[in-house]
Amino acid sequence: MYFQARSASTQVSMDELMLSREDIWLFQQFFARKFREVSRAGRRDSLLAKLREIEVSIVLTFEERMRGREALLLKDLMADIVSRVLNVGDGLRIKYSRVIDSYKFVNIEPDPSKLEEARALDLPSPGDAEHVASAATYAQQEGVEVAFVSLDYKDVISKSYELQKKLGICCSDPLYAIYCFVD
Repeated sequence: MYFQARSASTQVSMDELMLSREDIWLFQQFFARKFREVSRAGRRDSLLAKLREIEVSIVLTFEERMRGREALLLKDLMADIVSRVLNVGDGLRIKYSRVIDSYKFVNIEPDPSKLEEARALDLPSPGDAEHVASAATYAQQEGVEVAFVSLDYKDVISKSYELQKKLGICCSDPLYAIYCFVD
């Protein structure tokens, strides 16, 4: 919004709007406002951490593009940021396609001892203990490593360390699942 207002007030099109080193403070103000909004909304630390990663990436990109220059076209900075985002997305898509290509559905009854261990971790949502115990049973029966993928941060992902320790399976957000078996 600020850049649009500046574009209008200076009568320079957005395509020709120049940024200077002082514009770094606009990014700082923008992200400070976003951090306050997220914090006021009672959002979790994980969202704040992701917002911080985005901020760091944008600031580093700005610094790289400004190196040795007095000014930079806003459109060039935005093109560089979008390009980096798309490259990351493409890399993740390739990695995920490899995972999905080897995916197979199996129905496994959980081993009673694994089910008891999962229940002892106090997974409150119905079915969670059964699902992770089934994954652990499969890993043990087949002698393979298993990634249990979930978006349930409240009940499953928050206990990923305990599940790894007790049941030997990696529980992860889909974004990080490909890293479960990286040494």
